Amino acid sequence: LRNTVFLPNATHIAVNILKQLNGNPTANAQPSAASPPLNPAHLVKEVENLDSIYNRISGESQSHAKRVVTSLVGGMVVQSVLLARMVWIDFSWDIIEPLTFFIMSGYMILGGIYFLRVNKDFSFETFFNRSKEKRFAKLAHKYGYDEQRHRLLQEQLSLLKNTQSR
Repeated sequence: LRNTVFLPNATHIAVNILKQLNGNPTANAQPSAASPPLNPAHLVKEVENLDSIYNRISGESQSHAKRVVTSLVGGMVVQSVLLARMVWIDFSWDIIEPLTFFIMSGYMILGGIYFLRVNKDFSFETFFNRSKEKRFAKLAHKYGYDEQRHRLLQEQLSLLKNTQSR
């Protein structure tokens, strides 16, 4: 009996789903004649709509994070090329060495500031993930995407499909 799951009847599940969707999370509510019938087609349509919004936001935040990290790496490449040019063409290493020291010290300070704000060591992976998460949250607010509601609807749809197949 440990691994056995007892599910209430489909009407009871439908009433609980409707109450949660309407913002009334009262558990173990009894079905009444006044409660509207559950429309699985509407539930499927709403989940598909939230899926499309999620995919759009996820794609946009992924491409934004790639642009940010690519710009960061590109800036470092340009800086390295300029320093190499100054060492071998314009000036000598004796003049450029203090400059490179202060540039590296600046990077260390920026890494420390990043750690203090994020509580994670700076790496391109953590920077990419943080940039993506921040952009996702901003776009989710802009498009009115509610991740918690999306998860709830997905769970309820799968539960409804499981009860209908029995």
